[in-house]
Amino acid sequence: MGEISLFICGGHFSPALAVIEELRRHKNLNIYYIGRKFALEGDKTFSLEFNSLSKLKIPFLALTTGRLQRHFSWQWIHSLLKIPLGFIQSLFYLLRFKPVLVLSFGGYVALPVSLSAFVLGIPVITHEQTRIMGLTNRFIALIAKFTCLSFANTRRVPLKSRIVMTGLPVRKSIINPHDTGLTLFGNTRLPLIYVTGGSLGSRSINSLLFEIIPNLLKKYRIFHVCGESAQGADYHRLAKLKSPNYYLIPYLDYDQVGEVIKNSALVIGRSGINTVAEILIHRKKAVLIPLPWAAYNEQWDNAQILIKAGLAEVLNQQQLKSKILLLTIIKMLEKDIKTVNTDVFQDWQFTGVKKITDLILTNITNIGGFSVEE
Repeated sequence: MGEISLFICGGHFSPALAVIEELRRHKNLNIYYIGRKFALEGDKTFSLEFNSLSKLKIPFLALTTGRLQRHFSWQWIHSLLKIPLGFIQSLFYLLRFKPVLVLSFGGYVALPVSLSAFVLGIPVITHEQTRIMGLTNRFIALIAKFTCLSFANTRRVPLKSRIVMTGLPVRKSIINPHDTGLTLFGNTRLPLIYVTGGSLGSRSINSLLFEIIPNLLKKYRIFHVCGESAQGADYHRLAKLKSPNYYLIPYLDYDQVGEVIKNSALVIGRSGINTVAEILIHRKKAVLIPLPWAAYNEQWDNAQILIKAGLAEVLNQQQLKSKILLLTIIKMLEKDIKTVNTDVFQDWQFTGVKKITDLILTNITNIGGFSVEE
């Protein structure tokens, strides 16, 4: 059978990677990922998606484009001027590699790719991972052949969308992690705290923790993913806190996240939907600090899921002091959670990988009689 090309794009990389891992099994399916090569604008640190896909030998097509801003500012003008470049690059990639289908996972990078595909008559399937559809995905849903949802009660979905309930794609390494000994450092009799600020890290969380890590290390071990910022300022500052019970790294490979969560007594981090899902899957206690400027305050809403499950305390970053964070961490570590409120699982489906993969393969077959090989 001939080679078949598929484009995957978007800003929500964790569910995208889960689907990529499944699609790679098909020998004649050539997967190309379109995304941001660098973690931050003006920074030469490679993005987590670029690093992860390079290891998997998935071709990565870098895209430079602007994002849709909700409020006017000078940054809005600068971003707006870059959007045409994103469309030109997208058209170039589409015409060169000729994919039979584009799979979008939302975010500003996906907009020029999806709209360019629509103009060229290439079908688009988009997936929304959160409970409130993002601004970009609301545009894409209007031209997409199918709009896949993680939750039946997702808000702000355009009425004309052709909806498919798939659930949230979750990687196998999260559901069934493989122990490599990564967390076997220091005094392994001490409970492990896992600190993560998401794919880019969190300077705010890092700063709050810097003052209290010495106190925590008296009774606990800490696995700290601090993120990579320009010049690695946070990493170099935190690296001065030397202790056999403190493991500091700039970023954590996606296939190792499940192992660290599984072996942790407590997770400290943001409350993006993927983080919440991973904590729920492993029934871990958590101290969550929602991103204050997340769209529609969605991270605060996400955190309520873990509160309802009885697994988390949630803190407001804008009013948070290191001492309060320390007391909350100790409180949660000492809290005896005998049962988890399983009612929260009724809205969750972790079937996204299979359902999205089946939808893609069915549509590839229907588009032009292509056959995808195992």
